[in-house]
Amino acid sequence: MSVDFGLARVGLAISDPGRVIAQPLPAVSAQSALQEITSIAIDQHVSEIVIGLPLNMNGTHSQQTEKTLDFVHRLRRYVNLPVSTWDERLSTVEATRALRGAGKRRLRDKGRIDSASAAVILNSYMNAT
Repeated sequence: MSVDFGLARVGLAISDPGRVIAQPLPAVSAQSALQEITSIAIDQHVSEIVIGLPLNMNGTHSQQTEKTLDFVHRLRRYVNLPVSTWDERLSTVEATRALRGAGKRRLRDKGRIDSASAAVILNSYMNAT
């Protein structure tokens, strides 16, 4: 399972059991994210959670990186699963292009973009590990 953390919304994605492809799930509010992620992890028998780490293009940390790392620490205390981070640079750009390529011209649903980004992060993680 992967997470694209944001201050308002949290994008989510999950892979098939064979770890071949990631599919976006509906985004959740940041306020309920810990509970929602835990519930999905239990229901879907998730074995690991990957959180996208928003680094600057030069690899340094930003304010959002620090907020994401705080969320990672809280999630690790909340769930009894491995929680990893993964470089998410350009995942939103890639997700937006993919959605536009699928005929989604007007992307007003930010949650859809966030969850598509989570799927990009998860696919990248699965391809590398």
